[in-house]
Amino acid sequence: MRGWGETMVRSMQEHEADTAPHTIEPGDLYEDCAYHPCLCIAVDGAEITGISLIDGSWPRACDLEMCGVRKLTVAEAWQWKQSGPPDVEIPSEQRWWR
Repeated sequence: MRGWGETMVRSMQEHEADTAPHTIEPGDLYEDCAYHPCLCIAVDGAEITGISLIDGSWPRACDLEMCGVRKLTVAEAWQWKQSGPPDVEIPSEQRWWR
């Protein structure tokens, strides 16, 4: 797990999944391909569906084999909501935090 103070900046195109699809289940928190922390509500084959913890939008559907989905802890999800993911540079016009 990365430390809170560690700075790792990758462009959006270089983002990689760091979890196996079978490890995310309904009730888990995950980062979708738009970097929103989400609550998983369903996994059907390679498709994961959730609700954004940023704006409540749903369904937030991603392909577990093609998107950069990764499982998050509660602390990570809160950090993403407050200040965005620490390891991805997101253009200012796409940031939900200010």
